[in-house]
Amino acid sequence: DDDDDNDDEEEITKIDEPEDTESGGVMMKKLKVIRRVMKKKQGKRKRRVLIQSLKLLKTVRMMAMVRRIKA
Repeated sequence: DDDDDNDDEEEITKIDEPEDTESGGVMMKKLKVIRRVMKKKQGKRKRRVLIQSLKLLKTVRMMAMVRRIKA
């Protein structure tokens, strides 16, 4: 049974990466990581712009809390 499970996992990874070549798969993974880093940097930049006055900082924190509760 364990062997069957492993086979399923392998099939799933193949579906995720259409390119059979090793380099192609690695490139896709690198791109995903880069995109993730870019998103993080953008988020930080936006926050920095917002947090220029204490009043804004409080409103941003409130909005973040509301977002967490809704999610």
